[in-house]
Amino acid sequence: MAIHATARASAFTLAAYVLPPLIDQITFRLFSSRISSMFAHEVARIPGFISLIILAEDRRTLVWSSAIFLAYKITTSYFFAGAPVTADRPKTREDQLAALETLIDLLLPQIEKHLSEEGIYRVPGTVTTIREARARFHANRTLPPLTEVHDLIGVLKAQLLALDPPLLQPYYQNFKAAALTKTENLKIPRLVEACRTMTTEKPILKKIIIHLNKVHRARAQNQMDSSNLGKHWVPLLLSLSAEDIQKLKDSFAPMMATLIENPAILSEQTTA
Repeated sequence: MAIHATARASAFTLAAYVLPPLIDQITFRLFSSRISSMFAHEVARIPGFISLIILAEDRRTLVWSSAIFLAYKITTSYFFAGAPVTADRPKTREDQLAALETLIDLLLPQIEKHLSEEGIYRVPGTVTTIREARARFHANRTLPPLTEVHDLIGVLKAQLLALDPPLLQPYYQNFKAAALTKTENLKIPRLVEACRTMTTEKPILKKIIIHLNKVHRARAQNQMDSSNLGKHWVPLLLSLSAEDIQKLKDSFAPMMATLIENPAILSEQTTA
């Protein structure tokens, strides 16, 4: 009887250690796939803790099983927030651009409902919310309900940063020449020429610039004019070479500001 009771106690102790993380994971996957990925980690925590309390037969088991469950939650949350999204990520450049354009079409109308938000494109969003939204987008090309404009923008920024190479990188030398132009009356023609050489990326850039022009025109409310926007957007669109970082860090932002203030540049077919 003593051996049987000991074996029974060991089985319950093991269950108290193993089942709460397992129940948490099952709940997370069900909630993510059937309802929403937005709060899946928080919702999954509830049945996990309940099962932990039910299964723990004594205080010692409760303490140890709680510590194991807490370590599990911290670990999974860390890796979920920090690991790159890989599910169904487009492999080719064309597929990446198509996914980016689809995301832009989903996000920009929502972002433009908040053009007067102070610090738009400057204030960061919530990392886990952005990560979950991108995971859902890559899985089925939809987004969960996002109410915070900074989270919407965070999803857009993350997608742009994941693009390999960055959106304007194939035309780096052309935009570098435009950025380094010192003669005032040649700045816009050089920028027109740089944009004219673009191919599949041009429609995407055009949508972005038209959108940023709207943000710029609401600068009295949001405190983000073309100059501020230029500084934030250059790293999203271009990867400067190490030798150009110091030389060009103060050149590309004004070039981008000029483009934001003059979106018609992208409709020009020839240089002036």
